[in-house]
Amino acid sequence: MLVMIRNTLNTLFLVLFFTITGVCQVVFTHPRGLISREEIKLLREKIQNEPFRTMFSKLKESANRMALKEEKSVSDSSALSRIYAYNHLLSGQKSDAEKAWKYASGVLKNHEYFNNPVSRGLNRATLLRNLSETYDLCYNSWPENRCREVSEKLLFATMTTASNMGYDANYAIESNWMGVRYGAVLLAALVNDDWNANDKLKSRLLPFEWDANKRLGEHNAMNINPSGWNTESLSYFSYNWSFVAPALIAWQNRIGAARYSIDQNLPNAVNSLWAYSTASVAIPGINGKVMQPDFSDDDPMSSYFLYPIGLRLFPEKQKPALLWMLKYLSGTDTWVHDAEQLFYNILWTPENIQSENPAKSGWLTFYDADQGLALFRNRFQDGNDIVAGFTATAKRMRGHQGYDNLGFRILGLGSIWAVGAGRTNQVAGQTCLFPLSNIANHSGEKGAVGKVIVTHFDNDGSGSMTATGSCMGVANHVRTFQAGYSKKSGAEAVFIITDRSENGKIWRMNSPEFNNLKMNPDGFTLVSPDGAELKAVVFTDAAQLKVTSSKIYYGGNTKVHNKGIEYHGKSYAWTNAIDCNTKGNITVALTLQPKGKTHPQVKQENGKIQAGEKLYE
Repeated sequence: MLVMIRNTLNTLFLVLFFTITGVCQVVFTHPRGLISREEIKLLREKIQNEPFRTMFSKLKESANRMALKEEKSVSDSSALSRIYAYNHLLSGQKSDAEKAWKYASGVLKNHEYFNNPVSRGLNRATLLRNLSETYDLCYNSWPENRCREVSEKLLFATMTTASNMGYDANYAIESNWMGVRYGAVLLAALVNDDWNANDKLKSRLLPFEWDANKRLGEHNAMNINPSGWNTESLSYFSYNWSFVAPALIAWQNRIGAARYSIDQNLPNAVNSLWAYSTASVAIPGINGKVMQPDFSDDDPMSSYFLYPIGLRLFPEKQKPALLWMLKYLSGTDTWVHDAEQLFYNILWTPENIQSENPAKSGWLTFYDADQGLALFRNRFQDGNDIVAGFTATAKRMRGHQGYDNLGFRILGLGSIWAVGAGRTNQVAGQTCLFPLSNIANHSGEKGAVGKVIVTHFDNDGSGSMTATGSCMGVANHVRTFQAGYSKKSGAEAVFIITDRSENGKIWRMNSPEFNNLKMNPDGFTLVSPDGAELKAVVFTDAAQLKVTSSKIYYGGNTKVHNKGIEYHGKSYAWTNAIDCNTKGNITVALTLQPKGKTHPQVKQENGKIQAGEKLYE
């Protein structure tokens, strides 16, 4: 595998080296980043038809709404410059290019981030990316002196971002910080012009272009597992690729699609949108966000931003499924929250292919052996779709990795049922087995990893995974997670969690506070705001079952980027931690039903669980 990755990176570098002459030939032709000059006419024709006409209208509204904001940060100004550049490209109106300059000029003078060579790199890279796109899209309508000024300022920011990401950065090559870094640098180097180069054959941008191209290849090889799962988390994948993807697209525009493709040059990423799709359910959060399992130390909210990018970059055979996912997830949105999303939708949503349900591509299940993670989904249809996930956390990278070994997640029938702890190393918020009764001050074992023992997947999305390796200090903990979507059970879904250990004492499941908790003699029931129910029947080796609950602050003591759990337009800060006692061996059977539907009888015989007419081995 390492040899293959090394050869791929070497190929990319050689391709870049032998296209230097081509660089000089196109150096003053714009745009050449997200799109080519030849595409402008086609795009302006495209927005005359629906749904692209409405998207363009919303894009213009987005810019005007943001422009009315009384207090604007430098980030706001860079975003506005970029949005007006988008409008200019699509409308051809020079007034939009002038508005883009109005906001870009303020960013060029900013000394907190843009002109500070050691400022926080994520902020600086964002400004660099935004102004690079603005320059590229407005170049043909700006006077030469303005282009020269912006170009030289961009060169400075390119150099500083290539040099460092500031004091707070995670410099591990697999970290999203490095994707942001080298994505922004490569894009800037590809679209900028070195007006002041002494030798036009030796632009000062070329060394940064070469280096960023190589480093971005190294980052992508480490940041995404060979099966496609992002090693940090799903929503970080979305954020990271908001920088990585524009750079890859600009690079492909430079050398041609025939010479650069995801499947040949970035094979790890090929199945990444399969993973992303299986995990994503059209349950609305805030500002167009949708729901996903919150593995690692991530949140359960993410966007559908990646799909138009996928429609531009990913293999042709995936595009019908990706188009279906874009339409499915965008149904949670009002088309007003994200100008970048709108613009990318206009650019890359195809008019010549038909969408196809991802179930036909086999995307009801997903498994990543490197991460030790499995997803089980019942269907792709609407906001009532059901997804369950289970992770062994077999691989820990230097970045976002919470203590989630052997944790499971459940969402479906319009609600989120089982979550993790959020962005914190406090383990009380994890859905797992613990070796002590007082969990509040318990610490996880840093660096502990798990191991998958066996997996099984069915065509209807059902399946199971057995794994071992506690990060809670549970001795010889083996957990089997089983997801069943058989109609014979009498339930929409059945989930069975079986734990075997030497010293497990508390089985804990964390559920968002918006689900109402009811205690039962044999377990508990959670009721969603819409009336759907998740009912638990507990089979414990303890002398007498005790079910208790407590409140846990999602994200622990984390203040920055801790938004809680965003669900149906509101943010929720707390989860209900539901605890069941055990002496080491416990099985919990969960049945999921819509409002008004009776749960099937659940019983255990000879170590097997029966729900309705379905026997689970």
